[in-house]
Amino acid sequence: MKKKVIVLGATGTIGRNTLSVIDSHSDEFTTDMITAHSRKEELAELAAQYNARTFTTDTETVLREIRESDADIVVNGIAGAAGLLPSFETARSGKRLALANKESIVMAGPLLLEEARRNGCEIIPVDSEHAALFELQKLVPPEQIAEIVITASGGAFRDLPFEELENVTPEQALNHPTWKMGPKITVDSATMANKGLEVIEAVYLFHRSPDLIRVLIHPQSRVHALIRTTEGSFFSQISAPDMRIPIQNALTYPGKSFGSCPDTDLTVADLSFRKPDLRKYPMLPLAYRAAAEGLSATITYNAVNEIAVDAFFRRQLSFFGIARLTEAVLDLPLPATPQTLTEVTAVDAAARSAARRLLENGFS
Repeated sequence: MKKKVIVLGATGTIGRNTLSVIDSHSDEFTTDMITAHSRKEELAELAAQYNARTFTTDTETVLREIRESDADIVVNGIAGAAGLLPSFETARSGKRLALANKESIVMAGPLLLEEARRNGCEIIPVDSEHAALFELQKLVPPEQIAEIVITASGGAFRDLPFEELENVTPEQALNHPTWKMGPKITVDSATMANKGLEVIEAVYLFHRSPDLIRVLIHPQSRVHALIRTTEGSFFSQISAPDMRIPIQNALTYPGKSFGSCPDTDLTVADLSFRKPDLRKYPMLPLAYRAAAEGLSATITYNAVNEIAVDAFFRRQLSFFGIARLTEAVLDLPLPATPQTLTEVTAVDAAARSAARRLLENGFS
């Protein structure tokens, strides 16, 4: 029998790539429901094209369908904190969660993982880096893993001198050298907040201390993650920068299927790695700080970054102002570690409120 798939955020990058994978493997998968935040006409066209049973932009309908549908897999490609509740509903339902929504882990990783454990929900990461680590960890016993390495493209300003960054514009930040993504995540790549969020994700998903997670800039975006073993060897996952690969692996887990994208050509480019210049990427050390301080800090990091990026687009903050605002709110007294989803959303709301107050008072 074909496995039924719910695709959340169907009009975004993850959603469209998921539909492409389903289309390429129509003998294995069928689309049960697709959702989007607001693009109703585009969503209706996709529903017709991929023969989805239903489609919706209504959050309550989404949660009810996840709860009541007999679908096998939910692909969460929703951007931002809006993806949190659908992830929890999937975990409660016991369906497999193919997770591309970083915020679900950054805001509530320990709570979501426990909910999934209680209900027999498999969480398979879809981010290329975490999907790579998920595969690599099958090869190395946990006690032999000395360090995990996440690679980064370096974003739009990878090769721009530090001195020129203060006055860069949102339009420049959207010129990503490798990936085609939505505007917010593309700016996050330029600040490396996106990589910071991935460090936090790795802490929760793979139960690793932040000081055992390293980030390297890898301009070619072919090596997505590495594991260093205790005796000094590296295992790496190498593939084309194509999201269909981790999505297909999440859908077909624990097996493998024939690929729906071209093989990786290792002769196309030399592979190189370098340490990130933390002066250019202050959001990265702030992420390590948040990961070390705990869940309230990681929630705050994510929430303030969302407010700050929006302010950057509105030209209320400069490029480096994003990190300055994030640090300013992290420096405030933070709430106690949340123990429930209600408390998670309260910490998130408090962080956003603090960030908005600072902006209203002229923070730059």
